Amino acid sequence: MPKNFKLGFNARPCIRLSRVEEILKDTQIITPVPSRQTLINLILSGKLEGKKTDLGYIVYEDSLKDWIRSFQPEAFGEVQATPEKTSPPSSII
Repeated sequence: MPKNFKLGFNARPCIRLSRVEEILKDTQIITPVPSRQTLINLILSGKLEGKKTDLGYIVYEDSLKDWIRSFQPEAFGEVQATPEKTSPPSSII
C-alpha cells in the first residue's frame, strides 16, 4: 500500500499538454482539438495558466476548467447577459 507523501505546501495540480489534448479529444469539448501550437499560444497569452518545464508545457488543472467554463457558461448554470438592442442613431440631413 503506497504511503501518503506530504509536500508541506498546497500544490496546484498540473496537467501535461499531451494530457490536455487527450482530455479535449475524449470529451469532445472542442472539435477538432486545437493544435499543440494553439494550446501553447493560449498559455503564452495567459488565457490558460501554465508554463514550460523540463517535461514540456504544463497547464494548471483549475485554469483548464476555468477556460472551458468561459466559453460554456450555460453548462455550469451561469447565465450570460444579453446586450440590449438599441436603434441606430437617426442621421441628421
